[in-house]
Amino acid sequence: MTVLLSESVDPATKRQDVESIFRLLQTRVIAEVQAIHGNTVSETKGNVIRIMLALLCMDNAEELARWVTSLICRWYREVAEWKSCFEKSLQQSVRFLT
Repeated sequence: MTVLLSESVDPATKRQDVESIFRLLQTRVIAEVQAIHGNTVSETKGNVIRIMLALLCMDNAEELARWVTSLICRWYREVAEWKSCFEKSLQQSVRFLT
């Protein structure tokens, strides 16, 4: 996540990293996290959500922002366990920034 938020990383390198993270989230991570059951699932989902929130801060990434926003909205409206993880992650992020 540090790479995503770092200002010192070369923009081209950062863009490639963001694209790789985007593809991994789309093709593997989210599906695998949804298949996890047990005590660690909330923490794992929280980590995914924090990465997605960081991706929303990327410059010149309209497609990425639309995808992240759409997915978060769907989770928030339709999937209670993702909604609670999203709310918790957002609260933690706000506390971290203040």
